[in-house]
Amino acid sequence: MGNDHRNTKRHVPRYRKQTRGYLIQVAAREFDRVGYSNASLATVCREAGLTTGALYHYFGSKNALAEAILAGHRQRISNMSDEVRSTTRSSCERLAYFLAALGALLSEDDLVRAAARLAVDRTVTEPDEVFTPWARIADELIRDGDGMECVVDPSLLGTFAASIALGAWLVADSDEEVRDRLLEPLVTAFVTGAVSDEDRAAAVAAVERAFGG
Repeated sequence: MGNDHRNTKRHVPRYRKQTRGYLIQVAAREFDRVGYSNASLATVCREAGLTTGALYHYFGSKNALAEAILAGHRQRISNMSDEVRSTTRSSCERLAYFLAALGALLSEDDLVRAAARLAVDRTVTEPDEVFTPWARIADELIRDGDGMECVVDPSLLGTFAASIALGAWLVADSDEEVRDRLLEPLVTAFVTGAVSDEDRAAAVAAVERAFGG
């Protein structure tokens, strides 16, 4: 009888996936806390409850850990944009929800915050490699939504949106209360200022919904 090749594809055991993911999460917290240059793999291992040998089994270097964080960040942002796209229709509402969700990720998600920190510090990545995709996603959400009459160049809205979320995060420095106090009025001013007078009431309502008002 010939060999059965149906199950010859190798699969990573679940516990290995979980261990790798946990290491990425712990490293993200460490990179965010002290920066890439000052981050210690020994500290990451201690916080994760693993030996350095176990860490090097999954990641050959600190740079490899940083690259995994950046990849995880990209997936988080993609998942967020998919959710915004599937739950909102108008361009105005999508812009408001994108900003609220991105602000929340920067405040609460270790991978997104660490990726932003790596980009700001210009250590293992450049700012445009992290922040330009945010602007592109915002542009796509706005363009694919039900139209709104803009009084500014629509091609700039995504860049403005990414800049607002990033600026609020840098000022708030992970303080959710401060972030919301800064971000909601900034988003209100931005979104309502970008649309025509006829659309402003709808824009205000969209921002209120996005921030749970």
